[in-house]
Amino acid sequence: MNLKPNFSSGSNLMRFIFNLFLLLSVSLIYAQPGIHDPSSTIKNTDGRYWHFATGNGIYTISSSTTDFSSWQTENTVFASGTWPSWIASYVTGFAGNFWAPEVVKIGSTYYCYYSCAGTGAPAAIGLATATNLSGPWTDKGMIVAGNNCIDPAILIDGTNMYMTYGNWQSGIDMIQLNYSTGLRLGTSHWDLIAGEVEGPGIMKHGSYYYLFFQRGLCCSGVNSGYYMQVGRASSPTGPYYDQNGIDLMNTGGTTFLPNKNGRYIGPGHFGYGESTLSYHFYDGNDNGAPKLMTATIGWSNDWPVASTFSPIVVNGTYKLKNVASGKYLDNLGATTDGANVVQWASSSSNNQRWVITYSGSGYYKLKCVTGGKYLDSVGATADGSNVGQWTGGTSYNQQWAIVAAGPYYKLINRTNGKCLDTGGLTADGSILQHWYSNVSINQQWVLEYISSSTSKMAETKPEKEEVTVNDNTFFATPNPVKGNMFQLHAFNKFKADINITIVNLAGQVVYTENIKGQDSGLMEYTIDASGFASGIYMVNLNTGNETKSLKLVRN
Repeated sequence: MNLKPNFSSGSNLMRFIFNLFLLLSVSLIYAQPGIHDPSSTIKNTDGRYWHFATGNGIYTISSSTTDFSSWQTENTVFASGTWPSWIASYVTGFAGNFWAPEVVKIGSTYYCYYSCAGTGAPAAIGLATATNLSGPWTDKGMIVAGNNCIDPAILIDGTNMYMTYGNWQSGIDMIQLNYSTGLRLGTSHWDLIAGEVEGPGIMKHGSYYYLFFQRGLCCSGVNSGYYMQVGRASSPTGPYYDQNGIDLMNTGGTTFLPNKNGRYIGPGHFGYGESTLSYHFYDGNDNGAPKLMTATIGWSNDWPVASTFSPIVVNGTYKLKNVASGKYLDNLGATTDGANVVQWASSSSNNQRWVITYSGSGYYKLKCVTGGKYLDSVGATADGSNVGQWTGGTSYNQQWAIVAAGPYYKLINRTNGKCLDTGGLTADGSILQHWYSNVSINQQWVLEYISSSTSKMAETKPEKEEVTVNDNTFFATPNPVKGNMFQLHAFNKFKADINITIVNLAGQVVYTENIKGQDSGLMEYTIDASGFASGIYMVNLNTGNETKSLKLVRN
């Protein structure tokens, strides 16, 4: 949740105008009302799986199945319209809408930590306990209070217990809790991340502690600037560093869930429990409707990968363009096991079309349409060694983690831990190589969506990204934009005036225009992109009756 000084009560209220949400789990979508800032998944005494979320009295839902396909609404922690009296001493204008709860279980007791915010910056975090998630709950009072004191996240490490929380004014903080009572222990306080960040989540894996957090602004649908980053430390109190060794107190952070890729926009609020990752996002394929994602976490070289969040449509066909060279992943039409995979200038050849499938544990396989062979490390482990292709099998040589690198992606091989890299070469036909993970754009890739249907993967399609809304299409040509001009094409069935807004990955508006409705409903509108920096943009079209969005790449 974003809470800045001098927010009006009306602005705060907008956070809670979410009357209908859909639940996405394992690529299936379920209708589900009112969930935002979900807690970690937690199991009740009756075996049902629960989520707690932002809402009046703290909103709760539960499911009887591990695939989360049977949700039902449960009783709120506090009865609607009621809340603990201590809140008035710390928070101005509180109206019963609790933010971003976190629930953990110790022994036979459940501990629910919740945020209280009203007008302005003052906020507080409190605690309620129960022996059953359905209640009754007993309030234990204030844990910590201060400006923008929101978004509690709990780490239990043996008999040590810590709480991190967001503070938009000064970053992410940590305090220690009493393992026996759940209340604050002593006065120790640690600064973990500096700057305008929030929504922390914390977990231990192996010998490291991982701190997840949000950058950007939440709660603006397809214009949301939220994205999730992570750092790790050898001690729960830090210091935390990103994958490049940069301290999180000094602008560090490795992107775990990027801001905008395909349908997934503004993912936020990390939760992890019962071996399940949860977070909310805005669905670019559903007019920016806010939804809940449940997924799992995989690991690559001791760094987390969200298994069911990906920049791809599973079983979809893609072209992969290298950021450094501008050339595409290509198998040169080879069909033999062990043949080299190279880069080549963009074409409509099936040599450059790859079907991406999910193989489990956070890894993917890439099969070339030509020949049907899979991208494979062919057992190589040395930096600079060649990347090849091979007949499909269960070998880890064919499994790749697709890891966010800012607005782009790196492909990391499961066997050798090395990245798919151009080696700094730019010529057509140059063989792709393996290199250790680093910040070089030689190992950063743009995934260009071609088709969601493998049965159509051999079709020649125009270079565009297309999103279907209400049986109408909205696309840009060319996309990626290679020169200074591009055209938007849409069918406006309402023949209404159109507002076009283009935002960058930070959620900043870079272009806006109002266009009068056309008698035919067809629109072809030319836009000058000469002032757009290279990168990825979200183009939004709004008629007042419907909203359409598409991703635009500027070379």
